[in-house]
Amino acid sequence: APVAGVVVGIVLELALDLVLVPRYGVLGAAAANTATTTIRLVVVVVAAELALRDATIAGEEPPRSVVERARRLVRAWHGGDLVRITKIGLPLGLQMALEVAVFSLAAVFMGRIGARALAAHQVAIQCASTTFNGMVGLGSAASVVVGRRIGARDPRGALRAGLTALGLSMLAMAATGALFLFGGTFLAHLLTDSPDVVDAAATLLAVAAAFQVS
Repeated sequence: APVAGVVVGIVLELALDLVLVPRYGVLGAAAANTATTTIRLVVVVVAAELALRDATIAGEEPPRSVVERARRLVRAWHGGDLVRITKIGLPLGLQMALEVAVFSLAAVFMGRIGARALAAHQVAIQCASTTFNGMVGLGSAASVVVGRRIGARDPRGALRAGLTALGLSMLAMAATGALFLFGGTFLAHLLTDSPDVVDAAATLLAVAAAFQVS
């Protein structure tokens, strides 16, 4: 259900953008994104509630009242688990925050250079972000499979799953790097019709090709 909600949200946001952006510009895009994000949140909440009501999924009978649900939450609170989750999640969160900050700072510097540089940067970063998101999905799937193998006390299976995901990601990103390097002009044309921006974006995409695998 959450995946279906994301797909529906993307399609709906595209439809809303086509209607609102030509008339209201950035405000229309913001309204479309706010509406679809809210819809996705509702879908996730409903899916979680349905899962809690299914004893075979939740592993226990559904709570009969809000008070009982609160009691279960209190009983499930374990300080040791919180510390372990924090130790794993905090470095990952800081790394992602630093990455976002660096790219945002790069956009600021591009804007100081000029509108053409900023537009070219936006085209290039949009292409690079698209391929990166694909690898985020692959990495998330790999972490699930590796975790299951570890839980099943199968270290060889965990290693095999991790190496398989690593190999797939390297092949995929090598392919997109080649596309950026040799097809940068074509990709830029898909996002802008300005010849100056296309030329500059193609140059930046060649730079982006160098860090695809990493």
